[in-house]
Amino acid sequence: MGLKTKDYLAKVRKKTGLSDYKIAQKYDINQSNLSKYKSGRTALSETHAWQFASILGVNPAEVVANTKLEHAKLTGNKLKAIFWQEQLENLSNGSEPIKIKLAQINPIVGDLNNNAQTIINLALEADESGAHLVVFPELALIGYPPEDLLLREGFIDQIESTIEHIRTQLPEDISILFGAPERVKGRLYNSAYLIQQGRVRTYHKQ
Repeated sequence: MGLKTKDYLAKVRKKTGLSDYKIAQKYDINQSNLSKYKSGRTALSETHAWQFASILGVNPAEVVANTKLEHAKLTGNKLKAIFWQEQLENLSNGSEPIKIKLAQINPIVGDLNNNAQTIINLALEADESGAHLVVFPELALIGYPPEDLLLREGFIDQIESTIEHIRTQLPEDISILFGAPERVKGRLYNSAYLIQQGRVRTYHKQ
């Protein structure tokens, strides 16, 4: 079984000899977040996962994958849970370690074309640098908060065509994970999209 956030926190505590209060101070972690990490209510953020990996001298991809899997299970996101479980299995089987790029972008609300181009450009750059996966924020394609945009006639159709455009622009050896609205049987969901090897998969909470 993979390590969880509270396990990594315990390891950092042992490695540094610091109390939780001192860890929060030294590594600029909000005390409230640290309390949630300790209790297991919240998984490590991407930033803290990389930070903990550096402190412990372990593979960052393993820490990110473990805590991303933990977060997916906590939030009930089955698609992400399956994906991160696969990455952990690859790591444990001695396959080439997955190289993950975390894209901290600030999408412009409603600007599908520019947001999509940003996603494409960063994915291509990541591919050239040898990364396997780029993880984008929630609603990276349309910006947050979308408010009345989702009610605008034709907007969901534009989202669907834009996602198809993104798919066609990506080489098959780079995967991306991002958030966008999805229409299913006339209802809208805030979905997770995975584009991998030329295919699009989605997951949303019922």
